[in-house]
Amino acid sequence: MTELPKMWEALDTHQPIADTYRYGPAWARMCAEKTKEAADAAYVRAVASNAAYAAAASASASAAVAASASAAVYVAQVIDSISKANDASTYLKNRIKKNT
Repeated sequence: MTELPKMWEALDTHQPIADTYRYGPAWARMCAEKTKEAADAAYVRAVASNAAYAAAASASASAAVAASASAAVYVAQVIDSISKANDASTYLKNRIKKNT
């Protein structure tokens, strides 16, 4: 088997990834036509699609980081409140002991 048929066979196995990342009609055209022009168009589409996917994933990760940071601030505030309440409780216990 020559290299070119192996390549087309490999692209068939890549189809699930193409579907996931929505390579679209350019990919289908390349697989059907098996021409350089169709392959070039599919490449450009795949790169653009992956860039868009990466940008969306990055935005989602940024939102998750912001939410985590917000949650961390809230937890710190709760811990601070608990600490202050504990300090007040200790203070009151000591005052009661002093007065008894």
